[in-house]
Amino acid sequence: MPLLLALVVTLITLVSVAAFAARIWWFPPDISTHGAAIDHQIVLTMFITGIIFVLAQLSLAYLLYRYRDRGDGSRAQFFHGNNTLEYTWTIAAAILFIGLNLMGYRTWAKIHFMGPDPGAMQVEVWGQQFAWYFRYPGPDGKFGPTHVDKISDSTANYLGL
Repeated sequence: MPLLLALVVTLITLVSVAAFAARIWWFPPDISTHGAAIDHQIVLTMFITGIIFVLAQLSLAYLLYRYRDRGDGSRAQFFHGNNTLEYTWTIAAAILFIGLNLMGYRTWAKIHFMGPDPGAMQVEVWGQQFAWYFRYPGPDGKFGPTHVDKISDSTANYLGL
């Protein structure tokens, strides 16, 4: 039975890798200027974590086979852990996640910390339940004054112009 379980774990691992390698489902086409950078970060993250996944699953399959019950009545040997190994795994995982985060931060910062293009038109957008109202500047590029006292639903003057 442990041999069968080891084979099932190995088979699931190989099928998972094949599904990703075949790109049966993948990303939709990029429609933004930042799409390629975001896709690159996702692929890099999937590649690194995929390698770790494969190594962990194949190690699990090996250990299932190696330390199976052999039916000869021998007793199992137990140990209470290895703090050095646990610290090493924890620090390695932290370095990996922090590193991936820092690499992705550059892309995120390029998207969110950029100002508008110099020739971009400023538009005011006001949201109301089930409706959006857009206010564009005049020919001089400036907005006209708004007056709160002129806002009225009955005259459809929702912006107070």
